[in-house]
Amino acid sequence: MVRQWLPALVLGGACVTLAGLLVFADPSNWVQPPAVASTPRAFGLVLFQNYWFPMEIASLLLLVALVGAFYLGRHSDTRGDDKGEIP
Repeated sequence: MVRQWLPALVLGGACVTLAGLLVFADPSNWVQPPAVASTPRAFGLVLFQNYWFPMEIASLLLLVALVGAFYLGRHSDTRGDDKGEIP
């Protein structure tokens, strides 16, 4: 029983710790991209140079969500001869 809960507790603890760090972080230390006077190229450079790891995490989460949506949205016939038709 403990084996099933151990990974969930570890990952849950990691998520709570990271959320706590983000909530209680000092915003004066954060790097602020130039918002008004920047071009799309400059914004992209700041985004992918300074925030590349969060962008990779977001892209991985979007990929997992897309695969999950395809999996949940597929139609299969109970007899096994799936022709892609919607009943």
